[in-house]
Amino acid sequence: MKRIGVNVRALRLKKGFTQAVLAEEAGYDDRFIQYVEAGRRNLTVDSLGALADALSVPVTRLLR
Repeated sequence: MKRIGVNVRALRLKKGFTQAVLAEEAGYDDRFIQYVEAGRRNLTVDSLGALADALSVPVTRLLR
């Protein structure tokens, strides 16, 4: 989970999104994004897809 969190954070920053903006785009709240980036949240296939869509990347990019 830590690797996914690092990837989400890097992609979020590259897009110029705050955690709040990413949360809104993905349909989650700010705390969810905080936990994901900290590696403290287990993600479902649906949440991975929502984050990937919000960041305009394929899901595989989050898993690298």
